Amino acid sequence: MSPLWDEYLKCAKTRGPEPIVTWIGEAGRIELSVTTFMNAVSKAANFLIEGLMLDENSTIRIDLGNHWQSPVWSSAALVAGVGLTDQETATVTFAPKLRCVNWAGPAEALVIVSQDPFGMPDKDVSESFVNASAEVRMFGDYFAPAESPDPMSAAITTATEIVPFSQVWSESKLLAERASLDFGARYLIKGDGNLKTTVLLQTLIPIINKSSVVLYDLHSQGELDVVLETEKVTKAIGLSAF
Repeated sequence: MSPLWDEYLKCAKTRGPEPIVTWIGEAGRIELSVTTFMNAVSKAANFLIEGLMLDENSTIRIDLGNHWQSPVWSSAALVAGVGLTDQETATVTFAPKLRCVNWAGPAEALVIVSQDPFGMPDKDVSESFVNASAEVRMFGDYFAPAESPDPMSAAITTATEIVPFSQVWSESKLLAERASLDFGARYLIKGDGNLKTTVLLQTLIPIINKSSVVLYDLHSQGELDVVLETEKVTKAIGLSAF
């Protein structure tokens, strides 16, 4: 059993119906329970391995912003043992349909993920590109990794830092402490940040810290104040602060 995937399974077993990811954007509000989130991650992980044929030598760049699809695909990559990167040398880039227009790389290296609030796939994606939101539905929601990722292989790679799989949990704990996130906290994140901070706050801290995260995808400060109250958020975090 992969130690990382084992933590996800423990989370699912103990927190199934609890909310873990809430997205608030221009199109509305979506809340994913732990059970729903795990089903989505399992399908996505199976798609990465069986559909895209990615492995430990592959890397994924996720360019989906503060949308709920980001933690789903980040989690899928990590539990499948595929490293995340913010570099253009990534094996594949996951992005919205608009990226098709100016995409200069090989078509098979761009994977389209719908920004629809409910994950409904885009219907007019060119056949040259992979329409992940459509194809992922054909994969099972039971995921069983064949083997654990090499603890020393890169889980997160940026231009200045490499975080191996063996350190993702310790890095998550350190960031939770730096951000003063209490165990079980419901926190909100907004804005843009570096890859490591984004992945830890969107994806891993909610698992290890038994927290729930609100992904604020709006721009109005006035709306933010209302959201903080209605969502019962204990702390708001700007991703650029770390």
